[in-house]
Amino acid sequence: MNRDAFLWGRRTVVDHNAVERMLANLQADHDAGLSPAVIDDLDKAIEWRTRFLTDYQNEAYAAQYASYVEHVRSIEDSSFPGRTDLTRAVAKYYFKLMAIKDEYEVARLYTDTGFLQSVERKFEGDFKLVFNLAPPILSKRDSATGEPKKREFGQWVIPAFRILAKLRFLRGTTFDVFGRTEERRTERALIVQYKSMVDQALSVIASTQDAGHYDAAIKLAKLPDGIRGYGHVRARGIAAAREQEKVLLETLQRRVIALKKAA
Repeated sequence: MNRDAFLWGRRTVVDHNAVERMLANLQADHDAGLSPAVIDDLDKAIEWRTRFLTDYQNEAYAAQYASYVEHVRSIEDSSFPGRTDLTRAVAKYYFKLMAIKDEYEVARLYTDTGFLQSVERKFEGDFKLVFNLAPPILSKRDSATGEPKKREFGQWVIPAFRILAKLRFLRGTTFDVFGRTEERRTERALIVQYKSMVDQALSVIASTQDAGHYDAAIKLAKLPDGIRGYGHVRARGIAAAREQEKVLLETLQRRVIALKKAA
């Protein structure tokens, strides 16, 4: 047996989470194309995200993203020529909400992106992969945190991943069994709510072309940055973002009234 394979086998027994993080990093290294986080060019970043969403769901889903980002850019450019801060924020965070790592996406990332081939290239010998997962249909809730408990799954789940990845066309439809959970319903609603929020901000900056409104619009567009993690952690992030949204929208409206009175 290869010494590295033996070592990683021991590490898996001692600290599954550490090995899981390592595997996640390997996956990130082999995602198609460069991460938009390291792409300074706005057009290239949008193009990368559009390609990603095509693989994530389909061309129509990706076109929905690209079309809305261009809509934002058009209004921003006409109201504040030369500025791209708002478009960059929407391009990043609208994508974040649309590319939730749900069950279909986890399956796709493990099987359709070169992850398994990458692991095979890096390790030799008789090694086995163990996946720590918390499927919503099969997992019990932790009594202390309320979050689903992770369970160990062997390599036998890889064929199941391949099937599940091909079924991602069911995402968001009546036949999406995973989409019936409260968490998934909330995630879909956030996409709609985000567009509505940004549309309100766009309407204001287009009519006033006020720098203060523009800054508030950027802050609104960046609110999903605080939505992270899973379960209770994610729920708290969503609640905090909604509170900030309420404050920022109220600030926008008060400033509109003040500008009208001053005119």
